[in-house]
Amino acid sequence: MHLRNTLSIHDHYDHVYVSPHFDDVAASCSGRIFKQVHQGESVLVVTVFTRAVPHGSKTLSKTLKSVLNYQRRREEDQKAMQRMGVDYLWLEYPEILFRNQKPWARYWPHYHTTPSNRTLCDKLTRKFHEICRRTHCADLILPLGVGQHMDHQIIFQAGVTLLHGQDHPFRIVFYEEIPYALFPFLLIYRLKKTGVGYTSFCRPYQQTGSPGQLSAKAAFRFWSGIPSLGIHGTLIKPWAFLFVLGFDLYTRHLMKPSAGFFGNQSPLPEVFDITPSIDKKLFVISAYTSQLTGPMVTRQGIKIGLSAYAHTLGMPRQSYGERYWATPKPNMS
Repeated sequence: MHLRNTLSIHDHYDHVYVSPHFDDVAASCSGRIFKQVHQGESVLVVTVFTRAVPHGSKTLSKTLKSVLNYQRRREEDQKAMQRMGVDYLWLEYPEILFRNQKPWARYWPHYHTTPSNRTLCDKLTRKFHEICRRTHCADLILPLGVGQHMDHQIIFQAGVTLLHGQDHPFRIVFYEEIPYALFPFLLIYRLKKTGVGYTSFCRPYQQTGSPGQLSAKAAFRFWSGIPSLGIHGTLIKPWAFLFVLGFDLYTRHLMKPSAGFFGNQSPLPEVFDITPSIDKKLFVISAYTSQLTGPMVTRQGIKIGLSAYAHTLGMPRQSYGERYWATPKPNMS
């Protein structure tokens, strides 16, 4: 069911997932959501940046044409939510493409605390708290910020602000975003940047064989085929590939973990085996046809990427998983 606004929330939801854009929660969390729905638990997906292109906005890029077709993307999102069997709410904020049309504003090494970003973060912090108050949810699940997209970082920062507040009876959990988490250099960078640390990789399963990560070449081919990542120009591709190689070396061997955002409330990893529902997850992802245009972005290509990602989590080959970073439950005594 589509909820029109926060005032339309009248029911209790066990879990509230926050999706920066239309496909983030569906691609990243649908395996866990299927399990929760099967167990009779209620789920609400809140998508933040869903406002249509303002009239008169200049064309940003021909490669982003499918990204900017909001009517099509809304229809895709409705289909995906129906396939997951969840209720959903669109908050109608404009994404970074319309708030700041400078190309480098979309991805930034750290949370860029401009006045506009700070104001937006404060608004979202209050909005998430209101939604949790209305739903009486047990968990609020937000993006970790893998990939350093500014929209994701703002929502992550709002989650951290809620975490350090005093009045939140719900648990705050962060998820690793697909497709960004499929690229080891992006995932390692974010884990170190947030203070979780590369050495904190969870190993709940017996790992066998050599590491199953995507090779740098395969990762780049996959990356360059995703429209929203914008690496499509033939002239930029050789330079971008060198960047991938250099950044991978830096994150693995040279970068040091930061002090982090969490203080004494550092989250712990939770890995969910979603192997039984992998076909359902792929079915949900396939609803977003506007995002599946590259030669590597096929059902089989996505499945290979998800399998390689699960192997980095310590899962056996031919398995699939999702990882979340759960903060301690608040002490309400």
